[in-house]
Amino acid sequence: MEPPVVIVPAGLRGDWLDPRNDARPAVPELLDAIPDPHLLPRLVGPRVGSVRNNGPELIDPLPGDVTADADQQTLL
Repeated sequence: MEPPVVIVPAGLRGDWLDPRNDARPAVPELLDAIPDPHLLPRLVGPRVGSVRNNGPELIDPLPGDVTADADQQTLL
């Protein structure tokens, strides 16, 4: 079983990384403080599928009609 993924907003990262928050009762409080994520799926180019590529340009909108090259794109 994989551990759950938690997306911690920038404003709450200090609380999550505070070494004084090591008691079990603090965990539900930390989880409850996190708002629901607002994630937006995007079409991405084939460069995203390779670990050789890294950089913010990988999530830039694709040029042209995104439906025209659907076989070259992956939904992120």
